[in-house]
Amino acid sequence: MSNKDIKLLSLYWIMAYIFWIPVYAAAKAGMFLTTSLTYYHILSLSLLDILYLSALAAIILKRADKEGPLRFFGLKVNSLKDIFVYSGLAIFPVTIMSFIIFLVLVLSGDFQMNSFIAGSLPTFITQEFSKEMVPIVGIFHWTLSGIISFVLLQAFPYELAEQCLEKKVAFIATFVLWSGLYNGMFYTVIFGLSLQVSLVGEFIDIIILGLLFLEVYKKVRSSLGLIIAYVFFYEAPVKASIYYGWGYFSLLLILIIGAAWSAVSVIMYILGKLRR
Repeated sequence: MSNKDIKLLSLYWIMAYIFWIPVYAAAKAGMFLTTSLTYYHILSLSLLDILYLSALAAIILKRADKEGPLRFFGLKVNSLKDIFVYSGLAIFPVTIMSFIIFLVLVLSGDFQMNSFIAGSLPTFITQEFSKEMVPIVGIFHWTLSGIISFVLLQAFPYELAEQCLEKKVAFIATFVLWSGLYNGMFYTVIFGLSLQVSLVGEFIDIIILGLLFLEVYKKVRSSLGLIIAYVFFYEAPVKASIYYGWGYFSLLLILIIGAAWSAVSVIMYILGKLRR
């Protein structure tokens, strides 16, 4: 156990939390409403956060004399099969339930565009772009979110934590600290602001994206499959954007691919267990 690595890990998390304090403090002071932020405001913050965390991580790797930056950021591919199977398993509940609900609504004749996108369509994107561009911008936006969440706030700190802490402690610390930053849970509690999603939705996000995704990362050591699963098959706003901009059959295709991915992953996982 290296005291130097522990200090660097602590510094990374402290600086990661500090980044968003001015934004939430300004919101608390009434300087702006979160609902009034345009896409370009949010994009600027996302890109700035990526640059900020990437620079911080690079400095820490250099100070800690660590080699192999791709490994530390979860960007190294060791086994495409494992990435496919375990990433598919992580989103199994979401993809299967989404597909079943879609089929039930369609077969009952209750499926309507407005009912599907209500509460999920990202209005900060639809207000700025044409209908056909909304899915592209939505995919890009949540890809940036995936990079922040699973490369910079999950893979990197977990890899660093494993260098200086026991594995269980490293896992728990990464999960807890990640959960505080996702959707700004820590800041909404500290500043008394409203959550960006419902409490139930936040709980589901933390369990699937924070706990299951981190467990998958620990297994496959790659964030690539997790980002794809998150963007295209987990995030409801992306699916709503695809439906809004490209229509019914584009949404159906996404739901079928997601359900098929998860189903095949379960089968491959079970077969793999039986062969051992």
